[in-house]
Amino acid sequence: DVFVHRSLKSALQNLDPNRFTLLRQIAERSGRQVARVTQSIQAVPAPAPMARELGLPSRAPSLRVVRCYYDRSDFMFEISVSHHAGDRFAYWMRMDVDG
Repeated sequence: DVFVHRSLKSALQNLDPNRFTLLRQIAERSGRQVARVTQSIQAVPAPAPMARELGLPSRAPSLRVVRCYYDRSDFMFEISVSHHAGDRFAYWMRMDVDG
């Protein structure tokens, strides 16, 4: 699921799911550039509609990823929510430490 700030409604017209990501298309059309992204990953029971889409039993373990996209003025203009089957998700992160 993708939620876009209502002030960017005109940027949503005729989006092409086969051309770049929705985020990129919305950013290009609205003139907003992503400057910061926050991400939350939570273990949750899969809601029934999502479980069906993922081929899981209702309320099976899943991971919900919520990302909030902000521009340089700290305006949150998009939120994406995705669900992943718990046994088909991998998260990788690199951390560089100084000193």
